[in-house]
Amino acid sequence: MNDTSIWFGRPGSLRRLWAPVGGIEATRARDTSVFSNKSGGTRTTKALEAARQYVLNYNVLGRASFEYLNQFAQGHMGAGPWVFIDPGRRNLLTVNQSSATSQAGDTRGFRIASGVGSAISSAASPWGGLPRMLNWAFSSSAPASPSLELSKPSAVSGWYGYPVINRPYTFWCDVVSSGGAIDVNLQIDWYGLTGSVVSSSITASAVSTSTTVPKRVALANVTPPATAAWAMAYVTPVSGTIAAGETLSFLDFQLQEGTSPDPQWTGGTGVYPVTFVGMPERYGYDEPGMLVGPNAVLQEVR
Repeated sequence: MNDTSIWFGRPGSLRRLWAPVGGIEATRARDTSVFSNKSGGTRTTKALEAARQYVLNYNVLGRASFEYLNQFAQGHMGAGPWVFIDPGRRNLLTVNQSSATSQAGDTRGFRIASGVGSAISSAASPWGGLPRMLNWAFSSSAPASPSLELSKPSAVSGWYGYPVINRPYTFWCDVVSSGGAIDVNLQIDWYGLTGSVVSSSITASAVSTSTTVPKRVALANVTPPATAAWAMAYVTPVSGTIAAGETLSFLDFQLQEGTSPDPQWTGGTGVYPVTFVGMPERYGYDEPGMLVGPNAVLQEVR
């Protein structure tokens, strides 16, 4: 069963929010310009990146519930930024990560953390689906401790990975190899509030890739320790199964809440810090304990 709750607050101290009766506006806005060219045609330009503004439409809210959010709006909880986990977004990874480089056509969001080789964005795979894939090519046999990191979504100070709460998570991808089969593991490192590693989870047994059809590799149903505030995801192939000239090709990635991979891949848009834009304070006649229309507005920042 999926967790449909909204989570908000300071990293490491998230609290379940009340579901707004009026729903949540969560449009991801990409700046778009429309202009005419000299031939009388129309052209558009669209920004590569985007950001969400969340509007929690509370029709009415009790004073105690209002004050919890108002503490963040007015600075009682410090300057922020804050964590907002939207249950409507299944994949926690960024657009370029989840789409295996299809958004940007480059490897932003990925880093070879250890070992040798090179990671590149490659043209469309013969298996259809996304227009590009991530290729990790190995230049030598049995590289030492090979590890491909899916980098943290934001460079904001104090944002050490993907924010998590104490519930099960699953990290998975679809992968195929060329040149020979490679055994692949997935790993999640759990970080404490200040960015130190608390513990790691790794697949119980490596999956041997195929050179003809994609295979799914999944690290399923792993729960962060109680002291974990962040997660970082890695691909860690078995060194002894790698020969020089072989390549791993990744078709998609997903980091999600839940005990098993979703039946269908969902594109991610990242989990970014949010700041409080505003929250009107208005109460009805002679009833200061009941707020009317206190819609909370939160803005993603990078």
